[in-house]
Amino acid sequence: MKRAKKIAAFVLTVAFLVASFNVVSFAAKVKYPKVSLVTEVKSSYNVFESIPVTVKTNYSGDVQYRAYIVDEATKKIYDIFSANKDGYYRAVKGDKDFNFNAKIAKPGKYHITVMVKRNGVKVNYDTYVKTKTFVVKDVKFALKSISVKLNGSQVVNASLSGNTFSFDLTGMEDSDSLTDILIVANKNAVVNIGGKVFPLSGNVSRNITPKMLGVDKNPPEGVTLASMREKADRNGYLKGSISLVSGKEKLTYNIVVKVK
Repeated sequence: MKRAKKIAAFVLTVAFLVASFNVVSFAAKVKYPKVSLVTEVKSSYNVFESIPVTVKTNYSGDVQYRAYIVDEATKKIYDIFSANKDGYYRAVKGDKDFNFNAKIAKPGKYHITVMVKRNGVKVNYDTYVKTKTFVVKDVKFALKSISVKLNGSQVVNASLSGNTFSFDLTGMEDSDSLTDILIVANKNAVVNIGGKVFPLSGNVSRNITPKMLGVDKNPPEGVTLASMREKADRNGYLKGSISLVSGKEKLTYNIVVKVK
C-alpha cells in the first residue's frame, strides 16, 4: 500500500513538473509580438470615408503600433498616428484589440500597413501586417447635413430638398435658445456663413456657435426663439444662404427656418 502511494505521488510530481515546463516553454516562445488583423478592410471606400481597422498580437505585454497608408501608384506612405514623432502610438496591451480609423482624401488604390514593437524597445518594428488592396473612389462634393442644437442639448435636423435645407422650430418656446449649428460636408471645405468663414474636415461635424457668428447678444448664450420670431417675415420664416468651397468646386445652399 505504501509503495503504491509513493508511486502515485511520484507520478503526480512528474506530471506537475512536465505541465509547468510546457507552460514555461510556451511562454518563452512568445518573445516578440506577432500582429494580425482582427477584421479585414472592404474592397472600396469613398474619399473621406472612415476606414476602420482592428489588430491585435499574441503578446501579453505592452506594445506600440505604427500604421500608415500606402498609395500603390506612387508608393508614398502617410502615417496615421502622425502626431507622434516616430509614428508609433502610445503603449497598449498586446493581447487586446486595438482599433483605429483612417481617411483618404485622394481617389486611388491603397493598402494599410500596421507595424508593432515591444514597448520601449529601440527597433523599427518586431512584426507587421498588411491589409488587402482597396479602392478609394471620388464623390460629388456636397453638404451632407445641417443641424441646430437648442438649449445646448436638443438637436433638430434640417430636411433637404434640392439645394434647400429647412428647419421647423414652431414647436419651441420663446425662451428656448439656439446654441449651436452643426455642419457636415463630404469633403474638406470652407463654409461661408454671413461673411464668416470656417474650415470643414470631410465627414466630420463642425460646431459653430452664435458667438462665433457675432450674434450672441441675447442672454442666455445663443439666440432666443423670441428674437428670431421678431425678425421673421409675415409668414413666419427666416431665410438665408450659405456657400461652400472645396478646391475649384463651389456650392450654395438656401436655409429656410420656420419659427412661427
